[in-house]
Amino acid sequence: QNLLSMFLVVSGSVAALAFPAFSSMDKEGRHQLIIEKSVEALRYITMIILPIAVVIVLFPVATATIIFGGDFANSGKTINFLAISVFLNALATIFFTQLYAVNAPKKVAMIYIVGMLLNACLLTVLVPTEILGVQLFGLSYVGAAMASLATYLLIFLLALYQSNRRFHFNFNYRRIFKFGLAAAITIS
Repeated sequence: QNLLSMFLVVSGSVAALAFPAFSSMDKEGRHQLIIEKSVEALRYITMIILPIAVVIVLFPVATATIIFGGDFANSGKTINFLAISVFLNALATIFFTQLYAVNAPKKVAMIYIVGMLLNACLLTVLVPTEILGVQLFGLSYVGAAMASLATYLLIFLLALYQSNRRFHFNFNYRRIFKFGLAAAITIS
């Protein structure tokens, strides 16, 4: 997880550059420009992180073996979940930057609190084999990776929702469809 989190440097750098610009644009009331710059930032983050995430998802065992050695080939079961989690976290960074720029840190805090609660519940259910005699899933580290993926998916969706409430994105569904189609072709 720490290895994959290094890719968040990309989104963190973009967010650090975007924050003062978004804040200035908000004070001037230029919300449409915030949306345009956010889409551009998302595009750059996606262009850098998505190809790496796709390779990891398609070849998790090979990736784990190359990076960590043959003794850690079993970590390939978790690395694909973590790659998607990191990608979603990277995308959510831009929406959090928007919320910080418009002085809405309470919304960001609430999103992370909800995510933390979901993660704690999922870890409790997915990781151990039993608690107080109640049989659970017992997925161990794979369950922890699944919990992480579900948590970051929720965090991403909540950040997108809060950002959309503030800025009223007009999603270009044709572009999203093209993006999804290109991703599907790349994966196949």
